[in-house]
Amino acid sequence: MMEKRGAVNQYTCQTCGEVITTVNLTDGVTPMFIRCRRLGGRCEGMMTSAVYRVSQDSLWPTHVWYRPLGEQLKRLTVGERSHVEQGGLLMRAADAVALESVGFRTRRA
Repeated sequence: MMEKRGAVNQYTCQTCGEVITTVNLTDGVTPMFIRCRRLGGRCEGMMTSAVYRVSQDSLWPTHVWYRPLGEQLKRLTVGERSHVEQGGLLMRAADAVALESVGFRTRRA
């Protein structure tokens, strides 16, 4: 299912309980399960999506889902490129510029 630009979601690790909050920088498809993003890679568990059933206006994203373009596409693995070509988004850590692009106010603004 295609999720909308600006949609907020959370993922919770079933092993350590770590929670991350994501926001979509563009329309696209995001996975139901991802490997745990606990800092330092101290957990090998899997995180499960809340399927966007979270507050859309009171959570602060720690990560963003984005669609790589141009030169970024050339650096992807075959599997990643196939995922993106089928509408999939990739994840990276959130930064002020990305968050501002979908309406979050940062100290920078």
